[in-house]
Amino acid sequence: MSQGKLAERLGVTFQQVQKYEKGANRLAASTLYRAGRALSVPVEHFFEGVDDVDVETEIADLNPAAYREASAFMKIEDAKVRAAISALVQVLAADDQKK
Repeated sequence: MSQGKLAERLGVTFQQVQKYEKGANRLAASTLYRAGRALSVPVEHFFEGVDDVDVETEIADLNPAAYREASAFMKIEDAKVRAAISALVQVLAADDQKK
């Protein structure tokens, strides 16, 4: 299948498909699913030959501070406290967007 035809089925430009192919842009899970459907292959096909990945390490590498904070947050056992912290962060983020 041509990149143009695949792009049409995915609802993106063929340049975007080229970026996906080269690894310059990441695909959303929904786009990967649609690509599998368009190419008549299961999503697992795209992962053939890929070794198991340490997802936690990859996430930590992307943003170490955010990973530490998320890990600490998940150690809070009291669900009400976690909910209050989450609400506070959302309010602060929304307020920051207004500035």
